Amino acid sequence: MNHLLIILLSLAVGAVGFLLRTFHLRTAFDPETLLPVGSSASWLLVLFLLAAVTLCLIWGLPGRGRRLSEVRGFDSPEGPALSLITAGGFLTILAGALSFAQVLQRTAENRIISMGLGLLAILSGCAVIGDLFLRRRGGENKQIMMAPVLFYVVWLLTIYRTYAAYPVTSYYFIQILAAAALVYAFYLVSGWRCCGEEHAATRVALPLAVILCCTALADPGSWSQRGLYAGGAVTLLGYLATLRY
Repeated sequence: MNHLLIILLSLAVGAVGFLLRTFHLRTAFDPETLLPVGSSASWLLVLFLLAAVTLCLIWGLPGRGRRLSEVRGFDSPEGPALSLITAGGFLTILAGALSFAQVLQRTAENRIISMGLGLLAILSGCAVIGDLFLRRRGGENKQIMMAPVLFYVVWLLTIYRTYAAYPVTSYYFIQILAAAALVYAFYLVSGWRCCGEEHAATRVALPLAVILCCTALADPGSWSQRGLYAGGAVTLLGYLATLRY
């Protein structure tokens, strides 16, 4: 399937998810207690997630009778793909800087965690951009793309820690799913950079992570948090544009 079509479809499905999640948050929870009040939006959101997974599985299947082993690999990022990956790296760096700004303005709930996440986000964005720079200069550092994986693992644990005591899973599960999808997607990308071979699940995991990140943008949170979702999604869109279908 055409790269541009996959990217546009991922963004379109993500936009639907954003609108549906916004509707879900406004109608399925009491505005004062944030406890569920019962709404059809919850079932619609579950059906949407199942449909998104199904679509990504369909997109990821090789066409024309080819086997998965015959369609693996990435092309070198050029043109729009290069711009998307670079923009995603800068968005992640900006999100990390915003996390530091929250500490300086004393608006962060936990200053140590916010500073740590901010530092890791900046390092993650720099790793993404640095990997592109090294490849275009003919250099090589196969381990550099492990930095985003480490960051998103820490971020996933932080999100879970934040909501661990909250009894209503449906209020925050989209954030958990999006962060977990980013961990897996960047793990697959880093595996390709380290080993030079794409896993068969990559063509499913990347568009699904983009869709979940777009959906998670509707969740309440800081601009830093939204920047991390946006940065991860834009970066993955760039790598999605380099996949060999």
